[in-house]
Amino acid sequence: RAAILAPGAARPPMRAARSRTQGVGAMWHTPPSGSLVEVHGLTGRPDLNGKRGVVNGRVQNGRLGVEFPPPDGTVALRLEKLLLLREAGECAPMPQCFPAPERGGCRPQRRQRILAYGDSLTAGYWDEGDRFWPYGAALAEGLLPDVAADVLVCGLSSLTAEELVESLDSARIRDGADRRGVGLRRALSEHGPFDLVLIMAGTNDLGQFGNPDNVVKDISTLHAVCHKQGVQTVALSVPPSGAVGNARYRRCWQRVNSSLSDWAEKKKGHGVQLFVDTSAIVPFEEDSELYEEDNLHLSRAGSTELGKRLAPLLKPLLAAGAKAVHGSAAPPAVGARPAESKAPAAGAPKGAV
Repeated sequence: RAAILAPGAARPPMRAARSRTQGVGAMWHTPPSGSLVEVHGLTGRPDLNGKRGVVNGRVQNGRLGVEFPPPDGTVALRLEKLLLLREAGECAPMPQCFPAPERGGCRPQRRQRILAYGDSLTAGYWDEGDRFWPYGAALAEGLLPDVAADVLVCGLSSLTAEELVESLDSARIRDGADRRGVGLRRALSEHGPFDLVLIMAGTNDLGQFGNPDNVVKDISTLHAVCHKQGVQTVALSVPPSGAVGNARYRRCWQRVNSSLSDWAEKKKGHGVQLFVDTSAIVPFEEDSELYEEDNLHLSRAGSTELGKRLAPLLKPLLAAGAKAVHGSAAPPAVGARPAESKAPAAGAPKGAV
């Protein structure tokens, strides 16, 4: 399978990591090299406050080495002055954690946990696969201050929904961008518990002109795996791309999203809490800053926009704190019928996400 043709992903800095087994107020531990951090509360170097840098792994006299873009360079800082935004390097094994920032020293009584699962559009693949910036990073920030949620991201580039189903229990999956991830069921059992799982898949199936009914069946199977473990899910539609200019692809794309919306409506309150029409959040247009030059992958700006716009849709679900699959009725689906893309005609779909 062709490896992702589009955008690489930028390597985000991190902030100090907390073990998922530690409670609020527990001491921070040193984040691994490559982590993305943001500086806050410095008095000696106030010019660094608000800036983001990457942890270089060196520790001396209780201070951690952080590398900033020129002209700041490498600076040694105390852990309490750093917020962890991404744990480990940009291409670290997945699921990768994007913790809820705790600015202003405000630590919530309860941190919730979200799993974002899918293909390279979930991974935040951009810059031709050299860099990654998933929507989960912006989602974690966008949920604040109402909801503090750590977002774990597992986006397996170039894999179809069918392959994700076949790999549910896999402990090690090497994807098309040469990154490592795990199967969905294993992610739930080894990295949970989770309050919510977001699933966005199907683009690669459609790129191979897969049968729309089979695509929906495979996506629904991914959701069912979560429901069987008592975790509620949110269904994200297959995002638009330049491929919708191809008549055959457009028909399949519309059919998958329409059927997925109908299925999510039937499952409302019984596992699926929300259907999100991604084309309403990141609409495709030629030369849009939201998409990479390949007209397939979201750009860093596009992934950020998706995360920011998802946040207000998810807040009611997370604020309720409900974990049970069966319970009160879910909020109305968003964009139940994805509108036809207005993108100019394009050639047949290429590559995989």
